[in-house]
Amino acid sequence: MTCPICRYVTADGKYCEQCGAELRGSHAPQRQEAEAAYAEQAAGIEKSKSDPDRVYYTYNSKESKQSVPQADGKPVQAESGDATMSWPLSRREASQKFEAMDERDEKDDEPNPFFELIKIHARDYFTYFGSSLRRPVATARLTGKDQLLNALLSLVLYVLAVQLLIYCIFILNVGYVPDGAFVNMVLKPMLSLTLFMLLLGVYTYAAVKVSSDSPAGLGDILSRFGTLLTPFIVLCLIGFAFLGLDRTVSALVLVFVLIGSIMIVPTLVLTSSGKARTGSLDFLYVVLLVYVAALLTLMVIGRPILGSLAGTSFFIAG
Repeated sequence: MTCPICRYVTADGKYCEQCGAELRGSHAPQRQEAEAAYAEQAAGIEKSKSDPDRVYYTYNSKESKQSVPQADGKPVQAESGDATMSWPLSRREASQKFEAMDERDEKDDEPNPFFELIKIHARDYFTYFGSSLRRPVATARLTGKDQLLNALLSLVLYVLAVQLLIYCIFILNVGYVPDGAFVNMVLKPMLSLTLFMLLLGVYTYAAVKVSSDSPAGLGDILSRFGTLLTPFIVLCLIGFAFLGLDRTVSALVLVFVLIGSIMIVPTLVLTSSGKARTGSLDFLYVVLLVYVAALLTLMVIGRPILGSLAGTSFFIAG
């Protein structure tokens, strides 16, 4: 006997072995109607001849169970299988089904908000980096605390580039990789150098408040400080390029980057922060105080930094 719902042929019994529909002989008119409906839906979703307000919706029950109404309106349970079944739905029900499917498709097509946020910030940073590289002093003068995140990212890139350059020069100099060299020459000094540069920015902020009438806050000064580090990041990349040609040039570039960033950046921030305050400490002494504070800080927390520079300094001397 052929099932009126899924067309599965059952040898004997009152119920379909595939979908569980009832196979009683007294329901011949309902079976004929269901068979006619099945033939109609083979081309897609069509109107039912028996009821203009009903449409037939095709469902694949491969991975789940669904309650499927029979032609007479009594629900049966569709077992898991590969059969494709159809049942009459109202126009409203069918519309809701398709709207839900469209929503799922749109949700699947939606980009990941996390990656979209990363793309936006990356695009913003590259724009900021390009402006800082073309005109660092002019860009720093106009930079405020709204660029603090980009400035801190530049500071981290500067520290990473410096420590990696030190590590590469040392490894190429000794000819092998000592145990724990990466941790002792990159990771530990990175923390110390990052803290040192942040403190140098704080000292510069204090110097600005002492020597000028600038209304800039700490966030503004740190943003300008990080902006002026951009050219030194590029100089580190030039140092990497010379590793395969002449390591002495790379070491000299490294020394220039370190000394230049410590001495030039605070001075440029001070000079671009506004007019000197009347009766304030002379600009020269303010700069010298910043250098003294930086030197004392380096003596306190700079042991990992100086230790990582040992191999490079010996290489230059040799």
